[in-house]
Amino acid sequence: MKIRWKILIVVVVSLIIFTIGMNLVVTSILRSSYSDIENDMGEVHISQTMYAVEEEEANLRLILMDYSNWDDTYDYMTDQNSEFIDANFIDTTYENFHLSDVVIFNTSGGILYAEHYDEDSGSLVPISASLDRSISEGGNIFDIVSVTKSISGFMDLDGRLTVFACSGIYRGDESGPLAGFIWFSQTIDGTVIEHISDLTSYEVSIEKYDGADLIASIGSSNEQRLRIDGRVFIEESDDIILLYGCVDDYQGNPLVLITTPMDREIARQGEATLELMQFTVILLGALLLVIIMLLMEVFAVRRVVKLDRDVDRIGKAPTPGERVGIHGKDEISALSSSINNMLDSLEHAQEITKTSEIKHKEILADLDEMVFRFDKNFTVTFANESFWRYYGKKDEDDGRINVLSVIHPDDLGKIIEKVRSMNEQNTSVLIELRCLNKDKELRWQQWTIRPIIDEKGAADEFQSVAQDITEQKKANDELNRYKDELEERVDIRTADLMNANQSLEDEIERRRSLEKKLVESQKRYQAVVEDQTELIVRTTPSGTITFMNEAFLKYFGMGGKSPVNHTFVPNIMDEDASKYATFMASLDKDHPVGMIEYRVVRKDEVRWQQWNYRMLFDEEGAPSEVQGVGRDITHWKHMESEVAKANTLESLGMLAGGMAHEFNNVLTSVLGNITLAKKHLAIDDPLYTRLAITERSVYDAQKLTDSILTFADGGEPIKETLNIEDLLRRSGKDLTTGSDVVIHYSVPRDTWNIEGDRAQLVQAIRAILKNAVESMVDGGSVDVVATNVEHSEIATDLDGHSVRYVMIEVADKGYGISKESLPHIFDPYYSTKRSSGLGLSTALSIVKRHHGAIDVSSIVNVGSKFTISLPATDQNIEQAVTEPEDLVGSERILLMDDDEGVLEVGQELLRVHGFEVDGARTGEEAMDMYVSAKEQGRPYDLVIMDLTVKGGKGGKETVKELLAYDPDVRAIVSSGYSKDPVMAHYQEFGFKGVVKKPYLISEMTNEIRRVLDLED
Repeated sequence: MKIRWKILIVVVVSLIIFTIGMNLVVTSILRSSYSDIENDMGEVHISQTMYAVEEEEANLRLILMDYSNWDDTYDYMTDQNSEFIDANFIDTTYENFHLSDVVIFNTSGGILYAEHYDEDSGSLVPISASLDRSISEGGNIFDIVSVTKSISGFMDLDGRLTVFACSGIYRGDESGPLAGFIWFSQTIDGTVIEHISDLTSYEVSIEKYDGADLIASIGSSNEQRLRIDGRVFIEESDDIILLYGCVDDYQGNPLVLITTPMDREIARQGEATLELMQFTVILLGALLLVIIMLLMEVFAVRRVVKLDRDVDRIGKAPTPGERVGIHGKDEISALSSSINNMLDSLEHAQEITKTSEIKHKEILADLDEMVFRFDKNFTVTFANESFWRYYGKKDEDDGRINVLSVIHPDDLGKIIEKVRSMNEQNTSVLIELRCLNKDKELRWQQWTIRPIIDEKGAADEFQSVAQDITEQKKANDELNRYKDELEERVDIRTADLMNANQSLEDEIERRRSLEKKLVESQKRYQAVVEDQTELIVRTTPSGTITFMNEAFLKYFGMGGKSPVNHTFVPNIMDEDASKYATFMASLDKDHPVGMIEYRVVRKDEVRWQQWNYRMLFDEEGAPSEVQGVGRDITHWKHMESEVAKANTLESLGMLAGGMAHEFNNVLTSVLGNITLAKKHLAIDDPLYTRLAITERSVYDAQKLTDSILTFADGGEPIKETLNIEDLLRRSGKDLTTGSDVVIHYSVPRDTWNIEGDRAQLVQAIRAILKNAVESMVDGGSVDVVATNVEHSEIATDLDGHSVRYVMIEVADKGYGISKESLPHIFDPYYSTKRSSGLGLSTALSIVKRHHGAIDVSSIVNVGSKFTISLPATDQNIEQAVTEPEDLVGSERILLMDDDEGVLEVGQELLRVHGFEVDGARTGEEAMDMYVSAKEQGRPYDLVIMDLTVKGGKGGKETVKELLAYDPDVRAIVSSGYSKDPVMAHYQEFGFKGVVKKPYLISEMTNEIRRVLDLED
């Protein structure tokens, strides 16, 4: 095949591969990009739809909260007046709020009012029996709401998909105990679905979740993804994707199936773009093919063809002095020049070779040694004159004699074997042979043979130099015969004497060495075993002890006793006895070694042990002894338990902290909007009163987030000086309401103050007091005693922060805590009672964060005592801070927050109070706005910044840049998450003030005025 066709094929194949590769890359990138865009649109689509469904639950919960915190509702639980029902629960109430069921019941599950609105007849009828059972005492709803005080969600009520909310009934100002519960529910019917469709502008279908039908429709794997992720996308056709969403009922089971279609316009646009890109790549490939071939033909192919013709012509009919005629400065010209140089070298080498051959032939002719060559068949291919003189030469031989014909038959095998074994590694051999000369005399010759190796590494020819050694051989043989005979006689006598003497010496030395090694080995073994801290014991298979070390004796309290030849079985706990028996039975000749861990009772104490056992066997293969090496691992087991507990708390803490941070942002936005709404109403307006109550309720909701943030890993307390008696009484407030338990406080007047976060410590102590009250089901008293302690022996994990502590003892006479449960009481969600949660886990986290400790002791059916130790302080209690007032101003303020709702409501509230406010969503944007305002001569008087910003710089990083640009900047940090120490030590990070979310506007304006009035 010609070179131009080869080049064409290579170029075409390369361009095809390039085109295919480009198409694959472009196709992969475009399809992946458009698929990601389509998935993102689907996520937004289904998220909006599911948010609209959940909004129905939220709206119902808000309606319910209005009634549950209404004083009239609270009064109805006491006097049960019909006027309240007649005025508030009429047909229009059910229609306006689209209610299906309204139930009011007391704390014992007794139903005071229950009605179901029948839309078909437009009248009120009794509630269903299943709803009656759920709400009555012992029902699912009643059990849950009795503990949580409120619940909302979705449920299947007699075949109807229903959204419900239930909450405890309290007074609007939170005075008085829990009076009962109120229940609202809505049937998810066509009206609700139409409302959701209007909110989202999407076509929405809502039906009951049926796993079997769904699997038949979308497949098992998609149904599993839907249950795990809560959503799944199914390609219905090239134009439509069906988006499925799942909402669980209040018990966590899938109940509501949401379906909404989405048009695949993005996918169609992607396919059109892909076709255009593929056509463009193919067209470019064809154009490159034509250009490359033209260039190769002009600059390479034609010149290579000419060079080929010149070389072929010179090779077929070489003429001395004839050369290739390609000229230029490229690689082809260089190749032409190299070929010409090679021709010059070849002609010169031929002349040298001829001269050399003549000289070598003259030298070989004058040698006395026989020099010859033979091939693989032992046919001579060359020989000098000495060879032919020795063996004779006939005219018919013509130099084709076979060397095997002159060798004695007994030596033929030897030379054949030697020659055939020669290769690149074995390059020379010296051999003595018997040969027949031209007179047919048997003569000894010595041949030196070496192979002639070709370029492939094969030996196709061999060269030999031969000498006649017949006379020398005869003389040497005679001398060797006499010498061998004499040496043989001497060696026989000498060997007999030496062998006898050496055998005797060897035996004596061997016995001495063995005795010495045996004594040393016994000493080393005894010292090693006796000095070991591990427990070492040997027993017979029946349990009789044959050996034990000192550590074994001390551990089991045997002192100087020697239990050898006695049976000893460790007091293994019943739970591990079967495991031990199974393990020992598993040891055999194939598996003689094993390790096991089990618990033993030693001096009324449970200890963990780890043993390595080896079964020893006698010569007949029967078990003879069991050797055990053990150690006490109780400490390590406790360490493993603590590490697992710490990991669990850390994981739950990270999750809780993030949730609380987001919830505080929501509370800030809601609280601000309520405050704004109040500004547009008169104080005597009933709605103003309702909004004020709601504002206070939302503000108090921060107690829940404080509880979650306290549990979050790393949240630092915002400390103040606290009085112990006031702290204890706040913690125990209302805990014994409705029970026969009384809390007795004993706090001497000289008890030291402590420094800590009031809200966190109240939460911690309240959790421990609540645990004590709940343990005394038959009533009684809980004793709370506070004392001063001036040493750190009360606990071992107080970090050495102080030697002066206030010790608080909380003692009850309840049912106590078992030994098995005691190590787990601080685990999250662990409880010996029916209710469970983060109470004691949060308490431990709070106390440790205050550099304190908690110790617990308990006896079943006697009671428990919790001892809390907190570092004392010499600081005095500060004066109580008065309720902040709304302040106004006219300064310019820059507010930075990444939450759109918080930013919008914050700006509006500050503007209402007279301030000029601009908003920024990230630290980068705030920095740019601050610099621009200062350069324009209208600088900001104050900057308020959120601590954390998603996808951008937060307040901590931004304030450093602001201070570097303007050292006089005044900044306030505001966050709902105390994980970062900035909230507790804001001044160390460059801030002048701090406001914790959620906040009342009065708190914010008071802090603004305080920072603005600071002296430089």
